[in-house]
Amino acid sequence: MLKPLSKSDIIEQMRIAYGKFTHENRNVMFQFPVLILVGDRDSTGKVKAYCKEWAKQTGYPLHFIKNAKHFANGDNPEQVNFEIQQFIRTINDSEKQP
Repeated sequence: MLKPLSKSDIIEQMRIAYGKFTHENRNVMFQFPVLILVGDRDSTGKVKAYCKEWAKQTGYPLHFIKNAKHFANGDNPEQVNFEIQQFIRTINDSEKQP
C-alpha cells in the first residue's frame, strides 16, 4: 500500500493523521486505571514524545521498556508482563485501603 509513496508523502500523511489525533483527543480522561508503556528505543514518529506529554498532563504512570522498539511486548515481553502485574497489584492494594 505504501510502496508507491515517497518518504515525504508518507511523512505528510502521518503529519495529517497524528496532528488531528492529538488535537481531537487533547481532553480525554479515562475513568479507569491507565498504564503507559513505551519502548525505550521506539523511533516511530513521535510516540515517545507523545507518551511523555500524555503522562505529564494526566499523571498516568509511564514506564519505558528496556531494549524495545514500537512492538515492546514482542521485544521484551518479560518486562511488559512485569510492569502490568505490578500495576494491577498497585490498583488492588489501593482498593483494599479504607
